[in-house]
Parts: sequence; structure tokens; C-alpha cells
Amino acid sequence: MKLLLDSSFLIAYILPNDTLHKKAVEIEEDLNISDMECFVTNQIIAEVVNTLGHRDSAELAKNAYNMMKDSFTCINEYEIPHFNDITIKKYKQLNMKNGKLNNKHKIGFTDCSILEVAKYYALDGIVTFDSGFLKNGNVKIIS
Repeated sequence: MKLLLDSSFLIAYILPNDTLHKKAVEIEEDLNISDMECFVTNQIIAEVVNTLGHRDSAELAKNAYNMMKDSFTCINEYEIPHFNDITIKKYKQLNMKNGKLNNKHKIGFTDCSILEVAKYYALDGIVTFDSGFLKNGNVKIIS
């Protein structure tokens, strides 16, 4: 199974004081993620490093970066032809209501990019705690 690990899952897994830490550990054990082919994107790495640096320390952020670099396959989303155009199309699609864009988006651009990466690389699912992904209809969500 090929899984894309979202920042919400990785942050919860790494931070023992995160409210979703126990759930993240359970998912990791249930899926036996260490035996799976796991992927992250550059945007996911940036979110994890930034969040851990703010919530804990630069040292933890650096260690998490090294763990992700050494343990997972990093996808450079910008190697996908016309990536931003494809992503903005998904963003508009998922944020439409009654034929026009909502004033407040339901799912952000970065999350739409993650959906497009999973689709483009035919990944089996996204491991995440972000409920916005549930509205996508195309990619299996594991949470």
C-alpha cells in the first residue's frame, strides 16, 4: 500500500502532548505504516517543520525533517506539469456553492495540492486528521 502522510498526522504522531497523538500511534500500529511505502510532499514537510518549530523547538523540527527525508519518499509536486493550474481547478471545484466560489473556503489550496498529488501518483490513500479532505470524493482518506 502506498500512502501519503499529511502534516496533521505527522505532527500528532511526533508530539506526545498533541490531542491526537494517541490516535496517530494507533493508526501507525494498525496500518503497520513502517512496512508501507510512505510519501510526503515538499509542502507537507514545510508544514511539519514550521508547526513543530513553533509548538516545540527548532531542534525537534530539524529532527523531524531528517526523519521524513530518511524514512519517506519526498514528492516534488512542482514536477507535475501545470501543477498550480491543476490545483486551482480542484480548489475552485471543492469550494463552489450554488455555482460560485464561497466567501470562505472549505478546503485550502495546500490541501487541494495534496489531493492532486495523491491522484497523480495513484497513491492508495492519505493518512490525515484534516476533515477537509473528506469532501474530495476521489482519494481514500485514513483517519
